[in-house]
Amino acid sequence: AVVARTLADRALPPSFAASTGNEAASTIEDYLETALEEPATRGLARFAGSFRHPHRQLAAARRARELGLL
Repeated sequence: AVVARTLADRALPPSFAASTGNEAASTIEDYLETALEEPATRGLARFAGSFRHPHRQLAAARRARELGLL
């Protein structure tokens, strides 16, 4: 919420923001993959202490590059 508010205050309102908490049900990779498939996504920012599925992170980075987001 703090990052979303900070971006909005700078006229960069996010179209999607998520906090994964302890990731018991959904992981950062789930949210990243969802955001990449949203037509409104024009950029990505994320803060994470760790990644549970690094292979999914790499696949998402490749997909973001294909979409012109990197």
